[in-house]
Order: sequence, then C-alpha cells, then structure tokens
Amino acid sequence: MGIKKWLAKDTTKPSDYAHSYAAGLIKLIEYLAASVVAFSGKRSIISGASVGNTMFETTHAMQMAGFDRLHADVLEPNIEELKAEADPELVSNTFRVTTAVLLSFSESTAYSYMKPENARLFFSALLRSIADLSRIKLFHPPWDHLNSPPWR
Repeated sequence: MGIKKWLAKDTTKPSDYAHSYAAGLIKLIEYLAASVVAFSGKRSIISGASVGNTMFETTHAMQMAGFDRLHADVLEPNIEELKAEADPELVSNTFRVTTAVLLSFSESTAYSYMKPENARLFFSALLRSIADLSRIKLFHPPWDHLNSPPWR
C-alpha cells in the first residue's frame, strides 16, 4: 500500500489529516526542543556580574569558555528529565520557538503540495489540534509553577 492510500484510509478531509499529523508533530517538537535544551550550558557567575546570553558553535567551545553542559546525554535527550533539570523559562521558550518553526515549515509544505483551499483547511485544523494536544499533554511542568501558559 502506497503512502497516499495509507493516508487516505483514515484521512478523507484535510482536517482529518491535520489531526493525525499533529500527534506526530508534537513528538517531533518535544524531541527537537529537548535536543536544543540538552546542548545548552550553564556556569557560575560572580555576584553582581552582568548576565547575558552567549552562543557557541560547538559544545567544545562552550566548555572551553567555562560552561558545563546542561544535560549529559545529548544523544537521547528526554523532555521530561530536562523539564526537571533545566531552567523552566529556557524549556518553555525553546518549546515555543520550536513549535513556531515546525508549524511554519508545515504550513509552507502544505501550500507547496496541496491545493490552496486544502492547505488552508489543513493548517487551520493543525493549529487547533496542536493547541488541543498541548493543553492535554504540556500544561504540566515546567509551567505549573508559573500559574500561566508559556505564551503569556
């Protein structure tokens, strides 16, 4: 059975396909966000020193600058472990940005390969599905202590 027939068996409308696609997209978003956070680092600072964000091209360069990797296992990052270990703001910001990037890519791909009306219906349904799945699965740590969603 080809991919078109496999997708068509349970997805007769763009909104059906969007809902099926959303479940996998949430997993991809979590994995990508976990990977970004896993490659983050931290270091102690002197009291009163200015704090800023710094970017490095490699983990080695980051470690040479005195930073420690945030997560030891960068090959198999686990979003649940990172939620417990990492700065909640870093995790929520990374999740938000990763979601935006992958939704933008999904929208662009839909408009490239679908009829315009189907792409519009697909993307509209995808946004609703992602929002619904996010409420169910993601409104637990790290945001519970903030008493508000990460996109306030």
